[in-house]
Amino acid sequence: MSLVLSALAPLVLLIALGYGLRRSGLAPDGSWPPVERLTYFVLFPALLVSRISAQGLPEGLGFAALATVGTVLLVAAGLFALRPLFSRLSGPRYTALFQGGVRFNTYLSFAMAEGLLGENALAPLAWLAALMIVVINVLCVLAFARWGEGAKASSQGLGAVARALGTNPLILACLAGGLFAALGGLPAALGDALSLLGSAALPLGLLAVGAALRAPRRMGDLEPVVVSSAVQFALKPAVALGLATLLGVPGPLQMVMLMLFAVPTATSAYILAQQLGGDGPATAAVITGQTLLALVATPVLLAWLLLP
Repeated sequence: MSLVLSALAPLVLLIALGYGLRRSGLAPDGSWPPVERLTYFVLFPALLVSRISAQGLPEGLGFAALATVGTVLLVAAGLFALRPLFSRLSGPRYTALFQGGVRFNTYLSFAMAEGLLGENALAPLAWLAALMIVVINVLCVLAFARWGEGAKASSQGLGAVARALGTNPLILACLAGGLFAALGGLPAALGDALSLLGSAALPLGLLAVGAALRAPRRMGDLEPVVVSSAVQFALKPAVALGLATLLGVPGPLQMVMLMLFAVPTATSAYILAQQLGGDGPATAAVITGQTLLALVATPVLLAWLLLP
């Protein structure tokens, strides 16, 4: 447990610092969108290209990919099927629960993997995360098409997601890194430059996670927070590890997978809710509630599943 806590403590401090910077006004609301864009489009892809180009496609990734995608599909199918049990929630508010149950925070996943498993874990994690991003975004648009206000997520929503996936920096960085690996690696100068850029990605990403936290303001948002958190921190890890064991995924790759299923939902869920007719305040409450809960749930979950 002490090993897990020591690895996660710096992440918690950076998240808290990001929240404090925004609340204090030292880095107010308007300063964070440029930081997030820089991290998302430049620094994080640089990190991925640098790591993947040095390792290529990890051995045994196929079964891990099946288990990862299978987990997302099973959980999403369950949330679709269980919608009648939550008839008290409006359709848009249920999309907050759905996104809270299927999305994952990329920055936290990568920061945890680097701290607990080392830099070599980042390449397989990037490939698995890229697959998840494709599947999750399609599923979320289908959820908005079914329950979003005014059915904004119709074919137009699917088209927008298809365009976003085609230009997604994480997916493109995986492909570029794989190409460079096949060609024998990056040129030395380019590799050093990307490594330097990438070293800033995770700290800035975690500061942005903290800055995105907002206090819930409606009691009706408690149910989506509680239910989605149970899915995120209990059901998904159990399903992922069950499928990984069933498919014979090697232990090291199982630990990499766990980094994707032991984190809160993504802050980008709020943006999608605003665009496609979801409930923005409920989604913000889910993001904040899960992120705060993760400060306790994630260390306990990782200590239980990773340590002998």
